Amino acid sequence: MDSNIENVENLLKYSKCGMEEFIKEDKIDYSKIPINIINQYRDDLLSKGIFTGCRVGVLIKNNNIFFPVVITLNKLCSQLFFLNDIIYNDNNIDEKHIIDILITDKPIKNSNYIGEEKINMFNEKIYIYLFSQNNYKKSIKEREYVFFTSGTTGKSDMVYKKESSICKEAISISRKLKFQKNEKMLVIAPTFHAYGNAYSCFAAAFAGVTVKYLPNISTKTKILKELQSNEYNILLSTPFYFEQLIENEECLSKLRLKVCSGGKVGKKIFSSKVNINNAYGSTETGAISIQTFESAGSNTDVGNEYDGVKVMFLKDNKKNDLKGSVVIKSDYIAHKIVTQKEEQIINNNTIVLKDEGYRNSNDDIVILGRKDRIVNIAGEKISLNEVEEILYKIGNVKETRVVVKLDNDMQEYLCAYVVLNDKNMPINLRGEMMKYLPISKIPKKIYFKDFLLKTETGKIKEKQE
Repeated sequence: MDSNIENVENLLKYSKCGMEEFIKEDKIDYSKIPINIINQYRDDLLSKGIFTGCRVGVLIKNNNIFFPVVITLNKLCSQLFFLNDIIYNDNNIDEKHIIDILITDKPIKNSNYIGEEKINMFNEKIYIYLFSQNNYKKSIKEREYVFFTSGTTGKSDMVYKKESSICKEAISISRKLKFQKNEKMLVIAPTFHAYGNAYSCFAAAFAGVTVKYLPNISTKTKILKELQSNEYNILLSTPFYFEQLIENEECLSKLRLKVCSGGKVGKKIFSSKVNINNAYGSTETGAISIQTFESAGSNTDVGNEYDGVKVMFLKDNKKNDLKGSVVIKSDYIAHKIVTQKEEQIINNNTIVLKDEGYRNSNDDIVILGRKDRIVNIAGEKISLNEVEEILYKIGNVKETRVVVKLDNDMQEYLCAYVVLNDKNMPINLRGEMMKYLPISKIPKKIYFKDFLLKTETGKIKEKQE
């Protein structure tokens, strides 16, 4: 691939425009990135203690200055860490000693930083915190972007991606989805997360799309008000918000693209008349595939691969079926993953995921769920995903999470947390489940909840207490 398109600066749409043309009416026009202003802000940051080659943490809410700040920082940093504003707070920022500088849109109270500066950037106040007095000396051949996973277990890993991988992924997304510079995108997905970052920041910026970023937590009323303006072509969000919006068919149908990712798509979305684009990927792999439900066979159907991606399935030789562990070979894959216990180097751009899946008769990828959600209770293997699917099959169940718990005798048992569509409608869940499952697979305890705890991208957490 041409080295010119493996560098962020070479792909951005710089212009001689002013700030008023770049950020206008709370929207960013990425076809008019003001080169003079960007260069001035870079000089300002250098004067405030940021040094070339440093490690910078970005802790900025979902708003219109997030990516402009990233663009400004890009030439100065050797590593850019996208910090999750839910995981990281005043007390645990830089607990792993990974950054030299913190850039944030809010003041912090942390005993680890040794200096504080303020600067106005893109009409907003930005705080700069110095965590290290020594210049970062580690040799890095190309810039790295570091993301934190948003797993359902609550334990986050650090995922390192090279600049060239980021660029290739963004170009592939913008080409496959046919992003155009005259289009407008509404975003309700966290920009610090790999999904929102790749689609609504890098891909949108490279294509010159105009973008409005809504806060991670937005009301249905606020979202609908934006959509009813009829000025957007693309909606980028998570299943959580699509669940709320799906009944507004008229509003959604006017959009050219409705991209949904960051969690499992429920049957309410899949069975609607609105054609949703179901995107599959992970922090470690980047974008993998995308499907439109217009041609999908089920809500687990995630379509065909992006250019530069190959999906394979590692099958158990003892089984005579098509199912297997999902294997990804991709130009966009991370080159290093740092977990709580170890540092993993990714070789040959190939990684085995914890997901299980297969290809259907249409050659589409079907994802069945995570293999680590198969448990052994009293000598019997039970798929937690299977139990959940049966619960969803029962009409009044809106959301559920089935987990394994220990009783007083330290014996494992199944427990289900359930949110009903109509809590006033009486339902015998165990009785209904017995129509489809043996007694050994039916949860011993069922707790009815008003809501289930979720990650910032809308995935239901394993731990509900």
